Amino acid sequence: MLTTRDFEVVEFVREFKIADTATIRKLFFSSDDVCWRRLKAISDAGKLSRARDSVSSQYIYFAKCPKQVRHALLVSRFYAALAGAANVPRFAIEPDCGHIRPDAAFVYDAGSGPCVGLLEVEISNKGFDAGKYQRFIESGDYKEYMTARPKVFVVSSKPVPDGFIHIDTSLKKIRVE
Repeated sequence: MLTTRDFEVVEFVREFKIADTATIRKLFFSSDDVCWRRLKAISDAGKLSRARDSVSSQYIYFAKCPKQVRHALLVSRFYAALAGAANVPRFAIEPDCGHIRPDAAFVYDAGSGPCVGLLEVEISNKGFDAGKYQRFIESGDYKEYMTARPKVFVVSSKPVPDGFIHIDTSLKKIRVE
């Protein structure tokens, strides 16, 4: 029988498209054993599918496997890392913000009051398009979608221009300002 928390895990994975065991454990469970048992029960009940991640060998969970698995995993991992460093009352996946569509928009509070953030996960060879975010912010277009000037977090293994918060794809050190 599935628990309320199990259904919260299912909802999280559906919203974020995919999540690995470590991310789910960090957000929902206090022990590995309980996490593994509950995820197996959720999978056995047919609520989520699972497969082995070829890189980490841990299970990844999804309702429908996204086309960009690594990209979607980095979004869910970023959320878990952010939630470990700050209070995150709102987190929206791929919101429509007019001329831009960030991977996420969120509100967070690291202790100095609420801030607005935008997330861009950039793992392609084309590189991060800083200009579209600079235009969105400098033109004031963001005011139609959010109440404060957003900080842009870029998850990438490549350098990003000044004015953006760079987070390496390892997500080992998340800098919340």
